[in-house]
Amino acid sequence: MLFGEHGRSISWGFISNPVDAINSGLNSKYGGSWNRRYGYTSFNSDREALDAGMNYQDRHDSWNNTEYKSRGGSIVAFNFNKENGKMPNSIQFGLALFEFDYNNNEYSRWATNTLAICPTCPGGSSTDPPLFNYIGNQSKYPGTLIFETSLLNRGQGMTLPLVIFVGPKASSSLIKHEYGHTLQYMQLSLLNLNPITGAGYYLLGIGIPSLWSAGTDPAQHSNFWTEKWADYNSDWFFEWWDK
Repeated sequence: MLFGEHGRSISWGFISNPVDAINSGLNSKYGGSWNRRYGYTSFNSDREALDAGMNYQDRHDSWNNTEYKSRGGSIVAFNFNKENGKMPNSIQFGLALFEFDYNNNEYSRWATNTLAICPTCPGGSSTDPPLFNYIGNQSKYPGTLIFETSLLNRGQGMTLPLVIFVGPKASSSLIKHEYGHTLQYMQLSLLNLNPITGAGYYLLGIGIPSLWSAGTDPAQHSNFWTEKWADYNSDWFFEWWDK
């Protein structure tokens, strides 16, 4: 991978001919950079090559000409590839970029401060529990966004297609159970070969009956068929995923 930007590694030596620099880069493990001022510089790692490329895009304001359109997007794709051995598809990239942006930029601080309101207290302050707080982790719960919310009590959870809401300080067992509901949506989508139809079947066939069970017989809710199915999904998935 070659970039017209000076890297930070130790140079092999000054190469004045750009053709020789290109050949040297192509024959090295991580590539390198060349310019008239510094000559040729080899990269010592793929992350160093990525940094040089991102610096080049920043300097020339040319991110729109790249695949992932931003520094954050490039880092997300790079990390995904390192962890999974392949580049992300559009859904995987969108979810991972959301998580990266939430944890690394102003949106995280905005969500923590602006949404930190007490729904039942007039004039709630930023010291109140956040209304929504993103706690998802794509490496543990792939393909799903997970939010902690003060709208639910501790130990409560609710799942919409690919989005999970849990009460404060949720246990991993609760999150895994709710992830089992996400797997129900995925199964219904595959059965109907359509994610939109799958969402409709999930909301009408699982979501509403589950809410009815929780509201009318909370003591036996965990034994209701929608919950037993979610537990079954969760057990087999995480037995495989956590290996």
